[in-house]
Amino acid sequence: MARAGMLRVIAVLAGLSLLLLAATNHDVREFFLLKGNLLSAIIFSLFFLALLPSRLFLLAPVLGALLLYAARKASKLKIGAVGLPITYMDISTTLHDPITLFRALGYHGSLLVPAVAICTGLAGLVILLVKFLGFPTGKQLVARIAEFALILALAGSSLQAAGLDIRNRLATLYPENVLDLWEAQGQVALAYRVGPLEYLAFTRAAGDADSGFAQTGDPVPLPTEEIKQAVDKRVDWKSGVSGKLPNIVLFHAESSFDPNGIFRLEKPAILPLWSRGPDTHALGPLRVNVVGGGSWVTEFEVLTGADSRGFGYDGFYAHQTIAPRVRMALPRFLADLGYLTSAYYTADGNFFGVAQAFRHYGFRNFFEAKTLGLPDDWSESDRTIMRSVIDHGAFHPNSRPMFLFLSTVENHGPHPCVHFKRDGEFANRFQGMASFAENCALNEYLLRARSTSASLEMILNQLKAVERTTGRPYILLAYGDHQPWSFTDGLYSIAGGLADDTEMKSFSRFRRGRNNNITFFHLFGSGTTRLAGPFNAPIPTTLIPTLISAYTAHDAAGLYMPSNYLAYQDCGSDYRARSCRLTHDIDDWQRQTLLGRQTLLHR
Repeated sequence: MARAGMLRVIAVLAGLSLLLLAATNHDVREFFLLKGNLLSAIIFSLFFLALLPSRLFLLAPVLGALLLYAARKASKLKIGAVGLPITYMDISTTLHDPITLFRALGYHGSLLVPAVAICTGLAGLVILLVKFLGFPTGKQLVARIAEFALILALAGSSLQAAGLDIRNRLATLYPENVLDLWEAQGQVALAYRVGPLEYLAFTRAAGDADSGFAQTGDPVPLPTEEIKQAVDKRVDWKSGVSGKLPNIVLFHAESSFDPNGIFRLEKPAILPLWSRGPDTHALGPLRVNVVGGGSWVTEFEVLTGADSRGFGYDGFYAHQTIAPRVRMALPRFLADLGYLTSAYYTADGNFFGVAQAFRHYGFRNFFEAKTLGLPDDWSESDRTIMRSVIDHGAFHPNSRPMFLFLSTVENHGPHPCVHFKRDGEFANRFQGMASFAENCALNEYLLRARSTSASLEMILNQLKAVERTTGRPYILLAYGDHQPWSFTDGLYSIAGGLADDTEMKSFSRFRRGRNNNITFFHLFGSGTTRLAGPFNAPIPTTLIPTLISAYTAHDAAGLYMPSNYLAYQDCGSDYRARSCRLTHDIDDWQRQTLLGRQTLLHR
């Protein structure tokens, strides 16, 4: 027994030393991370070393391996259900509100039954350890408790350091995983690669710890008068609303941005997509939260008016993680006003759970790529996509106003040089000493943008034709969801930060400042604009649904999420900037709106 006790102590000290090295030594931590699952295995084994009697200490690594297997199996079960591994958000939400776990598992009965079962199981485990396994008592028990506390402290420190390393050094540590980390399968691959505890640490470092969507406290009250004043400065109520509600179209311009404002060009690049025309009501820069990729994040923000960052790590996968809890969004808001809501999408409905998410947002109809006759490799031109949308009856005259979400795909990266052979064929160039390849990438982008712009004009003409037939006015808002990764200097958004693919070309020397997060928005409409004056800073994506709702309202109380005007007035393009006094309040207002608890101002 004495020998077994000594060996157990040596094993514990060895494990604690490894955790200390993992927490403090960069090279050791990198070794653990590259091996994958190693840190989880050490922590689980130490857990059982502290729990088991000395004579059974050799079982600790075996039980640790079984616990590691169980953790991976649990994550696999969640992946099978929603497509994503277990995250820190899942753990914190379950601890805060255990009922969510039982509901997710399909149990809808009284919580008394599982509570009694869990307590009985824990009591039985304690009795087993004390009576049959000879768990220590007295001074030995105090020593074990101190030992366990030390294990927890070092495990927490090592995991915190590991999570930060994974977040900050993804491209270096896991180059084989980083390029597909935008997608759910990339997150699954990373979770299996690093280990369950390491992945929890990564998701915490990536933002899970900051999310408050599961909070159930009293909502922060809306400052009604402040909001009304901010709205009245931006909306021209005197222009009035016509007798018929307008048809409304959101035109999602994939990977599109106005190069005139982003780069220094030899001459202006003029396209109806981003240039003022006779039907323009508003035009300007748009601030998006994603760089190079992550279209679904912008979709969520444009359709809900809520900033994805307010939900921590889960905000990056809002279609899957946030959408099921959404009770109010712009489509639902418009449906309540009598709108027929339809979405026409260029990917499969299972992509990031978009079909189900859009239904949660309030879309009655969802047409996926297969229904529209589009290939699954995103190879169709935007002209072809919009022709298919039209052929599927999107603009058939209806007694009800329509709200349409239309997505495009043509300017998705990359932008290889395939249509140009010499300099003389270029329609535009970068200012300065640009290579042929750099100028060619620019012209490939502009070539595709002309197709996107032509498809936008097709939609505009359809809306005008409907207006001539029915007398119903129209609103068409086009926006760029993010700059394509072909032009963002190798930077692209992933959950929790940015990753860098050093093989991509750098266009930073042609940029007009730090503007990777800037695209554009362009609001077309019949009649006069309801928007008062130009915007003095790029508008955030979250302001788009509020802006659109001005065309359906008679006063501030009729807007969708009117608090977004106050956020823009006080905080400019980014309400999460340090200088904004309202950051936490705005997060709460947006969450409460999505939960259906407050949307309109009290009249």
